[in-house]
Amino acid sequence: MDYNEKSKEVRLSIRLDRELKESASSVLSNMGLDLTTAVKMFLTQTVTDQALPFHPHALPEATQEALAEMKHAKEYPTYATVAEMKQAIDAED
Repeated sequence: MDYNEKSKEVRLSIRLDRELKESASSVLSNMGLDLTTAVKMFLTQTVTDQALPFHPHALPEATQEALAEMKHAKEYPTYATVAEMKQAIDAED
């Protein structure tokens, strides 16, 4: 890298929990990487894909599936009474 390329670099400063930084550094070290390289890889992949390089899941998969199914609830029949539902089920047999 020559001087002109290096002069284009900027410093990124972030605040992290000390334990998170130490744990991440340890994991990355076992992979032959340092924290700076891993962050550069993350940002490069984010720009390349125009998306996060992983799929964050805040909810358990079963919950996500249930929510997705609820979005399609209009496709399922509805019943006013249990008797009406039983009649429809019996009619399917």
